[in-house]
Amino acid sequence: MFLILEQEIMLDFDEDKYTKSYCNKRKCHTCEGIDYNGEANGYGCDGLDKRIAIMYQSILKRRLKKFNK
Repeated sequence: MFLILEQEIMLDFDEDKYTKSYCNKRKCHTCEGIDYNGEANGYGCDGLDKRIAIMYQSILKRRLKKFNK
């Protein structure tokens, strides 16, 4: 039940938005562009995955709070 609710609530979560914001804040551009396989360059910046996870959980928590009112 919770998993379905979480998926529906977070349907519009755009990971790329937070990636771009994080990279701009750190003035890092290693993730821009793709290599010969079509994979993103950089393969993850220091702390990026953690930042996205924190943002996801924060937004989910806030939306669940609104949903439960």
